Amino acid sequence: MCQHPFSRYIVSALFSLIASMPLSAQHSIAREWGEALLKSMEGDLARPAVQARNLFHFSVAMYDAWAAYDTLARPYLLGQTTATGFTCPCRNVPVPTDVEAARKEAISFAAYRLLTSRYTHSPQASGAMTQFRDLMIKHGYDYRSNSIDYSSGSPAALGNYIAQCVLQMGAKDGSLEENNYNNAKYKPANEPLTVIQPGPGTLNDPNRWQPVKVRRALDHDGYPMFECRCGGKPFWMLIDSLDGSGRRITGTQSSQTPHWGKVPPFSLKKTDQRVFVRNGM
Repeated sequence: MCQHPFSRYIVSALFSLIASMPLSAQHSIAREWGEALLKSMEGDLARPAVQARNLFHFSVAMYDAWAAYDTLARPYLLGQTTATGFTCPCRNVPVPTDVEAARKEAISFAAYRLLTSRYTHSPQASGAMTQFRDLMIKHGYDYRSNSIDYSSGSPAALGNYIAQCVLQMGAKDGSLEENNYNNAKYKPANEPLTVIQPGPGTLNDPNRWQPVKVRRALDHDGYPMFECRCGGKPFWMLIDSLDGSGRRITGTQSSQTPHWGKVPPFSLKKTDQRVFVRNGM
């Protein structure tokens, strides 16, 4: 069933539903994949905007896989055109003999395809991929099945197709996912503040962000924020030199998704938007 979208509140509704279930019912397929996603987020880099986007896209994929087998529910993306002009075409989805089993399978494949794509470059990617595969195997699904031809009546193919649509939508939303969310155009207005030296350094504008330069830094998960091939020498001895690949070794903070104002929001209306432009950014 491919109908029109009806809600801007998929994320909150889906997770509220999962959280409100009695303890005896908290092992739904949505719950299991939600737990897998949250665990993967814990092992990923500290990127709030990126993780919020992952949560939304994950919710869209699972909801549409559920709604596709309902005569009244209306998918968010499947068979729709978004406000930004992205279209996810949909032919009629064959009605399965066992609707609940079909939903469970479609949700699993949609979640698996999306999450394996989003966390393949995570610092804990190996553990995340194993976790996702184990969950598929636990429920008897062949995670290697990658068909998107759901006209055959395959819930797995439908889940794969929905995940493909979500990923294609994400590739066009301005998040720069293809560049690991890095915006090379953004340049800080102020020179870095070197922590081991006195004074504020070169502060061109006290109302603008100033990066911090340190000898060693860890993010909130304990991962080094600045990576290099240091040849066994202390990191601080090599700052501002070049590694064996010609890359400059730096102990300076980088900005977090400064371009995110151009990424379409998932729960705000156009009238909520306020755009501030400074020097073309």
